[in-house]
This record gives sequence, C-alpha cells and structure tokens, in this order.
Amino acid sequence: MSVQSRQPTAAGAAAENAKKQAAVIAAVKALGIPDELISTTNYNVSPEQKYRPNETPIVTGYVVTNTVVVEIRKISQVGSVIDAGLAHGANMIAGLSFYSSNTEAARHSAITEAVQGARSDAEAAAKAAGGTLGELLGISILTGYQPPPPRPMLRMSGAIASDQMETPISPGEQTLTIELTTRWRFVSAR
Repeated sequence: MSVQSRQPTAAGAAAENAKKQAAVIAAVKALGIPDELISTTNYNVSPEQKYRPNETPIVTGYVVTNTVVVEIRKISQVGSVIDAGLAHGANMIAGLSFYSSNTEAARHSAITEAVQGARSDAEAAAKAAGGTLGELLGISILTGYQPPPPRPMLRMSGAIASDQMETPISPGEQTLTIELTTRWRFVSAR
C-alpha cells in the first residue's frame, strides 16, 4: 500500500505523506496486524517538472511516495486491510501476492505421485522393449521449493466510501511442481 502526496515543497509533501502513512499503518495495526508484518519497501521524493520546448524545465512541486508491504496470514482479513488502508489515506495498491506457509504435506504427496508416474512410464518402456522393469537404481529430486512468482491480483487507487462493501479477495489455487529423475534396471526377457 502506498501513500503518494504532492505539494509545492519537498518538505510539505513529506510532512503530508508522513501523516497519511502513519494513519494507514495505525488502521492496519488496529485490525490485529503486528508491527513485524508491516515493512516499508519504498520511500521516494521526486520533483515534478514542467517542460517547454527549448527551455530549462521548471520545478512545479514535489511528489513523495511511501510504500509499505503488509503480510496478512488470514486470507479473510485481506479485503478489510485494503479497505482500512484506502479509507485512511493510501491511494495506491500495487498488488497482491499469495504464498503458502506450509507446503510439506503437498510436496511429499507430489513426490509420491511423481515417483509412481516415473515407475509407470519405466514399466511401459521396458515392456515395449521386450523386457521388464528391474530395481530402482537412483532417484534425484530437484531440491528447494520455489514458490510460484507473485500473481498480481488487484490494482486500484482512490478512497473507499464507508458504506461500500468490503473488497472481495479470491486467492485461487497454487500449484506445486516436483521435478525428479529416476534410473531403473532393465531386465531382458532373453
């Protein structure tokens, strides 16, 4: 969530921005989000300039952008946090990313399924070659779970009226992929 402020001076834009971002953070904390799950990821002060052909640009004001990332561990709170931020001064939402906090059970299930698939393929190949499948000689699993890249889910700006319905959030489904290689002994029928 970002607060972007424009004022004639950099100090004025920074002061306005600080007041608004403090209100946004307080509103998020009031929903039960602890300090350690709120982090500033961008703070930028830049001049706004007016350009005219063949003339030196003129500074017309300053823009301050302060962005915080909020980690929300309960999907049911996402819409409320967005709405609270917008109602208290946030005017840019850059997007949402969903990550699984516990993938071990799904990872083990995917490994089991991948090994069973590899065995089935190897048995079919051995049979087609006129033999049978022997013992498993080796297995290699790609190590390290890499979460899928962030999926932008929402881009909006502006304030939400107090009588507006809560922002609906649908996290969808994530897919966990396991890559493995197996080596099997081929038993010739001869």
